[in-house]
Amino acid sequence: MISLFMNQCGKVAGLIWVILLAGSCLGAEPVGLVLDVQGKVNVNSGAQKSWVTLPVLSYLVADQDVILVENSKMVATVHAAKSEYSFAGPARLRVDQHDITVIQGAMPSVRQLSADVVKACSTLNPRFKRGGVVMRTLTPRLEPTDGTAVISNQPTLLWRTTADSALLIVLRHGDGREIFRTQVTQPSGAVTPPMPLNWGEHYQWSVALANDPNSKPLASTSFYMVTQAIAKRLQAQQPSPDARRADHVLYALVLQEAGAVDEARRILDRVPEIEVLRNTK
Repeated sequence: MISLFMNQCGKVAGLIWVILLAGSCLGAEPVGLVLDVQGKVNVNSGAQKSWVTLPVLSYLVADQDVILVENSKMVATVHAAKSEYSFAGPARLRVDQHDITVIQGAMPSVRQLSADVVKACSTLNPRFKRGGVVMRTLTPRLEPTDGTAVISNQPTLLWRTTADSALLIVLRHGDGREIFRTQVTQPSGAVTPPMPLNWGEHYQWSVALANDPNSKPLASTSFYMVTQAIAKRLQAQQPSPDARRADHVLYALVLQEAGAVDEARRILDRVPEIEVLRNTK
């Protein structure tokens, strides 16, 4: 339950949020996850009570505080309540063991979250927000990246190389059967195989020098198709292009939970505040 306390003057001091920063509060049980921050929002970072800027994709933990100044906004999940809270400054908060208490300011708007969204937020791997959603450091770099799940049965194959000669792109079924090949002259580019791939099956693809097709590929990766039922469920959850930024972040988390790391990265690449999730150059 969110409780509200007003000071005698009825004025708002600011909003206090609690986050789990990398390297601090290890072992603390997350109360929620920050999905969006607009404007100036500061949070204390532990026993030192030092104040830092609140970043997107930070965990909220009990017994820490936050300030959100006037005209600032913040959206965060609360796992125990299976809800998303949207706050507007100025206001002041305290994160409790299983909830967020509004000390001063307006009550947040609340939206219920589905079970899979709550799971995706509560089980976020720290590597996800510390650079885990990036392309592998391959030469060349390929996408789909190695081990990722794909939710479209006609995925686009992307490559980036430094080759100065023609390349041979080959797509194989997981059992080794070749199902598509094409020769390209661009060192970087994209191609979509004309045939749909089978749901729930594994594939691999490679990039090799076209003038020496029997040589070892420059790089190769394997990926797997989700089942059609999972693909339909994930696609049904995709927000519209003009949806809130928090909705897109939530969708990226759901994709990451399903193993669709490439799809999640593309979404988060469009969120300016998530610097650690930038695609490596």
